[in-house]
Amino acid sequence: MTKQKWKKIFQVFLGIAGIGGSLSTLVFFMVSNTFSFPPLKITLLISLLIIIEILARSLRLKKLLSYSKFSLPLWKSIKINLVGDVFASITPARVGGEISRASFLQKHCNGLKMASFKLVAENANDYISLFFLVALFGSYLLFTSTEALMQKNIFVALLVFGLIISSLTGVLFILVRKKILPRNFSHFSYRPELLLYTSIHHIIRIGMLPLLLSFFSSSLFDAATFAWSFFFIYAFNLLPLPSGGGTIELSFTHIFDNALGNNLATALIWWRMFSHYSYVILGSAFLLGDLWKKIGSHEKET
Repeated sequence: MTKQKWKKIFQVFLGIAGIGGSLSTLVFFMVSNTFSFPPLKITLLISLLIIIEILARSLRLKKLLSYSKFSLPLWKSIKINLVGDVFASITPARVGGEISRASFLQKHCNGLKMASFKLVAENANDYISLFFLVALFGSYLLFTSTEALMQKNIFVALLVFGLIISSLTGVLFILVRKKILPRNFSHFSYRPELLLYTSIHHIIRIGMLPLLLSFFSSSLFDAATFAWSFFFIYAFNLLPLPSGGGTIELSFTHIFDNALGNNLATALIWWRMFSHYSYVILGSAFLLGDLWKKIGSHEKET
């Protein structure tokens, strides 16, 4: 067996182990704790926010391609992003998501190189938006509850994460200056409409946890919960574990155990299903649809 095949086997094993760790943690809390399904109104509200977030990301990708006169139907953009979410969930640090999106996108923008360039520009847009969101949130904390948050190291962690984002933006700037990336890179990255779509995407992703937890206790709709949501979504996903490998779920239970009490399992399962696995399920539906079409076309040929 070749080295490349062993590498693929290891990647598949790691993906199954990672997402298995995440799901097994959810199942454990579902079985060992009192679990109830969310009320219809909160389900509809979160579902609407998920639809808006998916549309914002998809419109951003569609708009990004239009700057180079490439046409990408909105439905295709939605599919590419959701399929990317599936592969991101089963690969360390979500790297598979970008690889799969580049693979699907190359059909619409003259090859893999241009597709990769567009996704790098999209990521730069993410860094810029996140930098401003971190700066705004950090400024808010400075003038409000800094002392309480400092005791939990949240404020310090936000500063560190802000520095990381700034460093990544700086690296992209250096690559442009050295002509590794085209000089018109900034033309694709700093457009106001792209920043708007990106900000909607991040605000919904970050705000989903505080919104859900406020259903159990209005006191949890606070700066600390927003900060933890930020770390769960962005910092924990940098770990070399598919879907966090259960670390997100375990951290959630440790942080919110006292505040949620008997509602801990319900809140955790709701949040992970809404914020993570709903995207994986939708993306998997697209993949199964493609597989079904291939099977149907193969049967017609035979």
